[in-house]
Amino acid sequence: MNTTSLKMTGCLVGLLSMGACVADLCPGAQFPTDSESALYVAGGCGSDSDGDGSRDAPFSTISQAASGASSGQVIAVASGTYQESVTLKAGVRLLGMGPDRVTIIADLNVGVEVTGTAAVEIAHLRVSKAVPVGIRSAKTPLILDDVIVDHTGRRKKDGQLVGGHGVQVTGGASLTIRRSQIIDNQGTGVLAEGAGVVGIIAPSYIIDPSYTPGPNSIIDPSYQPRPIDGDGVGIIDPSYQVANSTAVSSNRGGGVAIIDPSYTPADADDVGLVLQGVFLDSNWGFGVAVYGSSAKLQASAIVNTRRENNSDIADGCVVAPGIKNKAAVSATIDERSVLASNLRAGVLIVGGGGETIATDVGADVSLNAVGGIWAQGKGALLKLHGKARLSTNTLIGAAVTGGSRIEAKGGRADNTVPTNWAPIRSGAPQLTGADGIGIFKGASGSLEGIKLDNLARAGVIVDGGAAKADGAELDLVLKDVVFASSGYGVLINKGSPKSSAALQAAVSKGKDVDQPLLEDAQVKVRVSACSQDDPAASCAPIQPDQG
Repeated sequence: MNTTSLKMTGCLVGLLSMGACVADLCPGAQFPTDSESALYVAGGCGSDSDGDGSRDAPFSTISQAASGASSGQVIAVASGTYQESVTLKAGVRLLGMGPDRVTIIADLNVGVEVTGTAAVEIAHLRVSKAVPVGIRSAKTPLILDDVIVDHTGRRKKDGQLVGGHGVQVTGGASLTIRRSQIIDNQGTGVLAEGAGVVGIIAPSYIIDPSYTPGPNSIIDPSYQPRPIDGDGVGIIDPSYQVANSTAVSSNRGGGVAIIDPSYTPADADDVGLVLQGVFLDSNWGFGVAVYGSSAKLQASAIVNTRRENNSDIADGCVVAPGIKNKAAVSATIDERSVLASNLRAGVLIVGGGGETIATDVGADVSLNAVGGIWAQGKGALLKLHGKARLSTNTLIGAAVTGGSRIEAKGGRADNTVPTNWAPIRSGAPQLTGADGIGIFKGASGSLEGIKLDNLARAGVIVDGGAAKADGAELDLVLKDVVFASSGYGVLINKGSPKSSAALQAAVSKGKDVDQPLLEDAQVKVRVSACSQDDPAASCAPIQPDQG
């Protein structure tokens, strides 16, 4: 016998000076990589005491591997369920065999905590039943690929339940999510507050806050959605999903939101939030919330947003000023996106501070329970263009109020559904709504090339719209608007500024007139005798005081 090492029963035996042997603990284990530099983990057969992290002698816990991993190193995890909370250092890559084969269950702790400054990647695994956050990063750029984060719970703090977020990034950390599912969490699907750029890229990305916005009342919150068209066929297929998309669904604190990014949007080349091919379904409160950030929604679907109480918000997409950042912000929702069957508005744009809060919509916004799109407050700006379609929304297709503005170039609003509403004083339910575009309470607009079709009441309704500087004319421009199959082209309620001498005369007489508002069309204009103080079927929607 000599000093040559002999392999005996899976153990390399170093004779004499060769030292202690290391057993092949997991001869049949499969791992996501064969790299010699990786640290290996196999819960079923590895050992933290006898293993050294090699493929032949893996650790039994991810935490043991993470404690010895250095920047640039891979932690390769075999199939299994790992009952532990994991902390990853900067620059480490944590790879599993797939979210259906590798699960981390943190048991009342954070699932995965990321530290340091170099980017960390987590891929091909599941993080479940963590408290109060599934995956959390402060300052460290985070990449999630083919990951499921679900059933994150809340924790009681100072007598209140907090957290429950699937993914949380803060402190300037950027976030990228691809091919992942952030579902069934008690808080927000993904919360990014004071974070860097967030991107859910062909299919994956989201961010969200635990922040609960104040009441953004639009109209009477007791409105309920009407069933889909009488023949049971909606404008879009309710089961619609983006192929191979990231899913952010059934999160009780909202789907995706960004609050006060770590840079000023006006000075940044990057967009704060990018959603590409994301499916946001059945989240509570909002599908996407953008506070003080720029955003792009591309080829994404936001559907079935819920609420627990009638006073809660339940909007597909909310765009508003930041909590701290008061700079102008903008959002774009492209023509490949869908916002449908949400229990309040499809899109809500909130101004009020004077800074421009602009949202450019080319999407299909349909079947929403309390209007397709609402813009409210000074500085809020809605832009409709191209293929934008507002169809079969209850009450109104799109409305601007409180000093906001609409600018439409193309698009269409059709088949708005009236709703039953009972004024407090009379108590008698009556149908109201069913208009295409609404200009209310100091708002203004320019409509060009839009088609307003099959509306039971009016293509455009005006109630308390803004007057131009001279006070004589309504600040509303109509150019090449197509009115078709509607009760009235334009309905102007009592107390609104007069849009022309002819309309002024009609107001004083209180009767219907045929008035040529357009160069090549005769548009039937009605001046109603009702006002916000005396609601009737022909009046604009009633709006409570804004919170």
